[in-house]
Amino acid sequence: MRTPMSLPSIVLMTTPDHSYMKATFILFLYLLPLLLILGWYLKCKQQKHHNSLGMLEDNRKAGLLEPASLHPLVDLTRCMGCGSCVSACPENNVLA
Repeated sequence: MRTPMSLPSIVLMTTPDHSYMKATFILFLYLLPLLLILGWYLKCKQQKHHNSLGMLEDNRKAGLLEPASLHPLVDLTRCMGCGSCVSACPENNVLA
């Protein structure tokens, strides 16, 4: 009859040094891709922010600080008072 693996060989495989090295390797294996992805994301976000600041500066120089649709003009001589312009407004009741 065969005997299972003896206890001393199992103990040698799980010594604290081996488990520490294994944990370090696993941490490195998962942490490195995570840090690479995070660095790439932050670089893209910084570049997008930089582009947005340039666009904002161009718009300030051109005098375009407010969207054109924020202040709709209603011709009061043609208004019947039905309120259909309020329900059709894409700015969510700016006219109300």
